[in-house]
Amino acid sequence: FTLTFTHCGAVQKADALRKEQHTEMQAGQILLLAEIRQQCARLDGQAVRATGRLKSYDPIQQRAVISDDDWELGVSTRLLGAMSLRPRTLFMFIGEMEVDKGYTSVDRQDVPQVTLVARLGRSVEGLDFTVFKQALQVRRKFLSDPAYRCASAQPSDAQQMDVGGGDGAVNVAAQPAGS
Repeated sequence: FTLTFTHCGAVQKADALRKEQHTEMQAGQILLLAEIRQQCARLDGQAVRATGRLKSYDPIQQRAVISDDDWELGVSTRLLGAMSLRPRTLFMFIGEMEVDKGYTSVDRQDVPQVTLVARLGRSVEGLDFTVFKQALQVRRKFLSDPAYRCASAQPSDAQQMDVGGGDGAVNVAAQPAGS
């Protein structure tokens, strides 16, 4: 079972890139743009999920800029293929961070230039971004508190879950405890 929110050609390009790199594709850590800027030195090569309003898009250079509050992030869309991006639309991108330590950003001399090389992109217009940020904080608190985490995230021997067996069907079977 796979959800894909981008142009079909982009999926093929992302798959080709993944095979070329011989690495497993990561889902992407959810980060706000301010957090990306604060942590940019350690994010080089890391999978990140970033959301912001589209400030500008250059289809020739295949480069977008998203913003949130006073923070901006450059997004390379070269893996996404042809896209129609409207300014001021809320977008979410998932991809890998590239940090150019030899080039500092224009707005701050002590911050390296960072670019998110997007492998997935989608409009999330209609998303209440304020509530999204609040939910992200609650999620982080939940995940960091061992009292709330399950002892095991793996299905028990009595449970079987087959997701995407090739036929597009989702098969889930579970036996009641004690059987």
